[in-house]
Amino acid sequence: MAALISVAAERCDRATRCGRTLAVARATVRRKASDIDFRLLKAEGVNLASRGRLTKSDERDPNGAFLVRSGPLSVGIDLDQDGAGVHPLVGDDWVNEKTAALGRRAPPHGAGNAASRA
Repeated sequence: MAALISVAAERCDRATRCGRTLAVARATVRRKASDIDFRLLKAEGVNLASRGRLTKSDERDPNGAFLVRSGPLSVGIDLDQDGAGVHPLVGDDWVNEKTAALGRRAPPHGAGNAASRA
């Protein structure tokens, strides 16, 4: 099963009525048996943008990677069985590599990448 989700939020007030878009998000969710694959294709707000992917299989911990930008600053957030890692000032190459790796076979439980957390 797969679904494409699109959401937009608009600001409404008496002077301008509705029309100014505050946030837009597009994502896909795929479910096959007990596997879930959530892909945040794009989420943009007034001063913030994000994209990434989160996967969950059977009884394993979720794995994921997200890139969050605000102006010239960016931070990567990755999730695996060892927890969350924060990577300041990474970019598109980082999130592309991390999300592509989520499509490959996951390492055995407990064999996370603790070295990347330093």
